[in-house]
Amino acid sequence: MATTFAAQVRFWTDMTQRRAEAIFRQSAQDVLAEAQRPVGDGGNMPVDTGFLRRSLTTEIVGGARQQGADGYVFVITGAELGDVIEARWTASYAKYVHDGARGRAGRPWITLAAMSWERIVRENAARAEALSK
Repeated sequence: MATTFAAQVRFWTDMTQRRAEAIFRQSAQDVLAEAQRPVGDGGNMPVDTGFLRRSLTTEIVGGARQQGADGYVFVITGAELGDVIEARWTASYAKYVHDGARGRAGRPWITLAAMSWERIVRENAARAEALSK
């Protein structure tokens, strides 16, 4: 059965949209997983009692909201291209741990994870490309 050019373009457009959404979701999840990775596991988040790690709240701005160390997975699952995903650690001392205070050096786990965004997107895009071949 012959496929029309319009159908081929529609198929390509749909596949591209789905791939872009998958890359976006996976990359957002990977950045937050990196931010949440404890120092003891090779990450940058200092973990003593675990309260700071569990204080993470994530939400799609104007939409779904989740709290807890791994709640971001549920929020990201519902995210679409163009959505803004907001993550914040609500422990009262989070900013001081991140930026440092009273002569104590900071541990900028959020900044370091955010700086990985482009690399993570590139890696996920390469994986998606390899899977489509």
